[in-house]
Amino acid sequence: MALSKIQAESMNLADTFAFSGTATGAGTKTLLADTTISSATASVEFKHGTGDVVFSSTYSRYELTVDRVVPSTNTERLELLISTNAGNSYFGDSQYNCVVKRFFSNTSDTSDDIAYYNDFIATHRQTANSDANRGGVNGTVVISSMGQVNRTIAYGNFWGFGQSYYLHSHTLGAVESNGDDMTAVKWAFASGNIASGRFKLYGVK
Repeated sequence: MALSKIQAESMNLADTFAFSGTATGAGTKTLLADTTISSATASVEFKHGTGDVVFSSTYSRYELTVDRVVPSTNTERLELLISTNAGNSYFGDSQYNCVVKRFFSNTSDTSDDIAYYNDFIATHRQTANSDANRGGVNGTVVISSMGQVNRTIAYGNFWGFGQSYYLHSHTLGAVESNGDDMTAVKWAFASGNIASGRFKLYGVK
């Protein structure tokens, strides 16, 4: 007999059970790509139609994560770019609106600031150290409307240790176009290679 409803103050499942079927009614998060860098690499790209990557209305939004991303050279800033042609080229200067709110401390001084950029959709802003023992760049970026013909907007959080400060920053970015279908993203440092780090892409329904 099918069980359609449970109503109780508590449930005791102290036994072994086999479950089948599909759970519905809640959003699902699917890992689409997972890339680990261990030697000098210019960039990390996730492109529609490559592997399990799908940028379309299949997912309501996409989540990108970066963990311990270290530059090959000192004082570089990690940036996220967007493409409309599956990575053949990426939007450049003056094609984004990006605002970054930054909080930082060196254990004796603490401060914050706000900056505007127009050459990427997201950035951790603080220059990163090439010493992997400092922890690299860490962060999460959520992008709405990828693979759909409307304006693409991103929100991100980044944290880590830069040259001399601990940092936490919020990023709000947008591609300045209402009619482009975004089909790829690229992580890269403003200059130089990625020495190491892990990059993931999730689709969220």
